[in-house]
Amino acid sequence: MREYIELYTQNQRKIESFVEDSVENLVSLTNLMDGNFKKLFNTFASLELIYIVDGSTKKQLSSNIYRNKQEDKAKNQDRSYLLDKLNTKDNGFAFSQPYQSSATSNVCITVSRQEGSNIVFMDFVLEVLLERLGIIEKNRAFSNITKFFYVLAGYFMMFLSCVAIFYGVHDFISNLIHSSLSIDTI
Repeated sequence: MREYIELYTQNQRKIESFVEDSVENLVSLTNLMDGNFKKLFNTFASLELIYIVDGSTKKQLSSNIYRNKQEDKAKNQDRSYLLDKLNTKDNGFAFSQPYQSSATSNVCITVSRQEGSNIVFMDFVLEVLLERLGIIEKNRAFSNITKFFYVLAGYFMMFLSCVAIFYGVHDFISNLIHSSLSIDTI
């Protein structure tokens, strides 16, 4: 995670420029607010979440809109804390620093854009965004095999630890019962 944040910091202008240009080249976000965010999701493979906040009350107007689903849990929640964390630019875009999303647990950045009286918030998965811009290269098959190997090795080490602890406790109790407890046994 730290590596991705460092890469983001080093390439922040490039990433922000890419997002700004791509969003501006689309149809106005206001026209997409009717619930038709498919075009935005198709443009950005890294986009994971969209929601709309009222500019005056700072309350969330829309559901959390994901690529394939919607959740109403966050509707009407106060989002003023988010606006304080965003770095607003002259062109109306605002970007957050990378953080771990409470909605999806992915490391992401939040981008917002004022559209009339509403603010559109978009969460981008940082790893996918960095990969899309060619800042990192990932081979999904190799990554999955590597993760599987580490999980397997971790569970095997836990198993060996449990066996060693069980054997030590068994040996200690056995020597205690047979009254052959010595300093070597302890």
